[in-house]
Amino acid sequence: MTTGEEDYTTYTPPVAVEAEPAPRKTPAADPEPVAWLLWPARVVAFCVVLPVRAVWEVLRGAASALGAALERAFGALGRALLAVLRPLATVLLAPLRWIGRALLLPLAAAVGAVLAWLVERLLRPVTRALAHALRLLGRGLGAAWRALTGAIAAFVSAIGRGLRALGRGVGRILRALVVRPLEVVLGLLAAGTGLLARALAAPLQLIWRAVLKPVGTALVVAVVALVMGVGRFLLQPLLRAIGAVLRGAGDVIGWAWHAAGRVLALLGRAIVWPFVWLYRHVLTPLGHAIRGLWRAVVVAPWRAVRRTTSAALAAMRASVRDARRQVADQVRRAIGRPPR
Repeated sequence: MTTGEEDYTTYTPPVAVEAEPAPRKTPAADPEPVAWLLWPARVVAFCVVLPVRAVWEVLRGAASALGAALERAFGALGRALLAVLRPLATVLLAPLRWIGRALLLPLAAAVGAVLAWLVERLLRPVTRALAHALRLLGRGLGAAWRALTGAIAAFVSAIGRGLRALGRGVGRILRALVVRPLEVVLGLLAAGTGLLARALAAPLQLIWRAVLKPVGTALVVAVVALVMGVGRFLLQPLLRAIGAVLRGAGDVIGWAWHAAGRVLALLGRAIVWPFVWLYRHVLTPLGHAIRGLWRAVVVAPWRAVRRTTSAALAAMRASVRDARRQVADQVRRAIGRPPR
């Protein structure tokens, strides 16, 4: 049963509607170069970069070829000098080696044996007597030094005790006449300074809160806002434009550099192919034939001569070594020592 009055028992509260989020502003993309400007710019860059790349490739190839040629030339020269100087050094040093082993070493051994005998028979008694005298002198000097240092230590100890007693008396007088009055004066000054600081703290705090702090905050906010505005509305667009220009120029120059490299590589292969074929099919077999002939005609006879010379020198060195050993044994027998 309903009446003209409203039924408040069936009241439903209104539902809150969520507000739609505001769309976010996307940052402006970096400006890209216009597409129809890329190919003319690439053509111009290719025409400019091609001679530079060609000169670069020529210089690099010339430097590599020159380095390889110098390395081979110096290697061949070093091997030739070594092949010439090694036999010459062997021939020149053989007499000196023989003289050293046959004459100088036995003579040195004999002189050393004589000197050892002289030292053992003559100098050892003298050194023993001198060591004994020095030992006695050291003992006497040590006893005198100990007595002198003991007397000095006793004198210094007595003076120290007297100075210590004098210092104690002077310290008591200074404490009674100077330190205690100074402590009283400093205490009074500290109390007065504390009272003055308490009296000035409230006005200074009021000035800081009412004047200095608001003014400083306003200045900081103004400077930060000015810096942010300049960076956002002036520097950021300018840097984006400069970056877009530099990126486009770099892409164009890089493409032209690589394109010039590919063109020059194709031209180089077309030019070098006949020389490569000549080196592989003509010069390499000819070089192998010359190397085989050189080894058969020169290297093999030279190795045979060197082996024969080395065997003869080894036999001569063995005979010289035996003769030197015999001379050394005879010298040792002459001075009264057994042979080795």
